[in-house]
Amino acid sequence: MTNTMIENIRKHCFDILQNGKCKDLPYHNLGHTQEVIDKVYLISNAVGIQPKEAGLIAIAACFHDTGFSKTYDGHEEASKKLAEQYLATTNCSKAEIDRVCYPNPFSLQGICDSENIPYSSLAIFQNRHFSHTSISSQSLA
Repeated sequence: MTNTMIENIRKHCFDILQNGKCKDLPYHNLGHTQEVIDKVYLISNAVGIQPKEAGLIAIAACFHDTGFSKTYDGHEEASKKLAEQYLATTNCSKAEIDRVCYPNPFSLQGICDSENIPYSSLAIFQNRHFSHTSISSQSLA
């Protein structure tokens, strides 16, 4: 996974967020997604997550709300489908795609739909799973 690949994926997701239904959403929009990506790198660096893993988490952050471009209810599944479909057209391996969409082998829930996973901040750091709802000021306090 190269920085160029991550940047191309980011641009693809930003295009979805800027030109689809997401542009009209008050919260789940481009600005929110950029904040989530920034926090992924900030926290990854702080807790010593390896760059490749941080890149995969950042990719998941890019896609995590793109499903709103398809549907409001069930946007998490739509986000995962968009991620799987697009990443299959890149040089991402099946293992990397699965890591983005289904990183937890016990729940089969991916980072793209992570707001459904109730993690404490300690569990986030221990399991290396991040979600935009878990990376709030409350969970880091």
